[in-house]
Amino acid sequence: MVRRVHTALLIGTLFVGLSAGAAWGTDQDPLWQKAVEIASANDNWVPGHVIHNEEVYSRIGIRQENTVTHSELQRQQNRDVEVAFLKILQNGRDITEEFTREFGRTVILEEDEYRVDHPFRSSALGSVEYQRLDKKKNIRGKKCISYAFTYVDKRGTWEGTAWLEDGSGVPVFIQGTLVSVPLEESWYTLLGLAVTTSFTTNENGSWYPESAVVDSRIKVVIKRFHSYKGRVKETYTFSKHWRYE
Repeated sequence: MVRRVHTALLIGTLFVGLSAGAAWGTDQDPLWQKAVEIASANDNWVPGHVIHNEEVYSRIGIRQENTVTHSELQRQQNRDVEVAFLKILQNGRDITEEFTREFGRTVILEEDEYRVDHPFRSSALGSVEYQRLDKKKNIRGKKCISYAFTYVDKRGTWEGTAWLEDGSGVPVFIQGTLVSVPLEESWYTLLGLAVTTSFTTNENGSWYPESAVVDSRIKVVIKRFHSYKGRVKETYTFSKHWRYE
C-alpha cells in the first residue's frame, strides 16, 4: 500500500505548488506589484536537478517509508520538459532499476506540470485577494513584510501568507493551505494539503524557487470497507536552474 502511494504521487505530482485562482480593497499595493513584476520577468526558469524526499506516515504518526528520488530536467520542444529518473532510494535501498523497468526512465511534462506555481504568476493577475499585514520578519538575512492572500483554483479554496522583502518586493517565502477539503481525487481522497515554498535570487538577480514542502493527509480505499489513512510529506530541493528563452 505504501509503495502504491509513493509511485502515484511521484509520477502524478512532481511539482505541487500554489496556483493562483481581487485585492481586499481597490488600491494596488506597490510592494505586491513589484513581486508580480519580478515573477513575470523570471517565469521561464526551470530547475535542472530535483531531489524529491517523500516520507509516508501512518495515521498515528509513525514513519512507514522514506523514498528519495533524484531527477534531471531537460528541455524539449514546445516548452515541454523531459524528466529523467537518475536514482531512487527507498528506505536506503536502491530501487532505480526496479522502478524504471515498471514505469519507464523518463516522463514528458507540459509547461503547466513542471512549474512551481504561486500567487504572483501572470495568470493570477486580477484574481488573487491579498492584504498587507503588520508582521515583519528576518528571513535568511532579508527584512520581510507579510501578506495574507486567498484564491480559488481548480482544486478549491486556498488561504496563505506571502513574505516579501521590504523595498525590493522579492517574494522570499510562501505558505498556503487548501481549506476546501475533503477533495475527491482520481484514486484517493485528499483530507488536508499545505504547501510551503522558499525562493532565492542568484548573483545576477534572477529569481526562482529553491525548495518546497508539500504536506498531505490522504485516504485511499483499498477494497470495500477497508481503507488506508496517512500523511505524506514531500520535500523538494531545486538546483541547476536553466532558462527557456
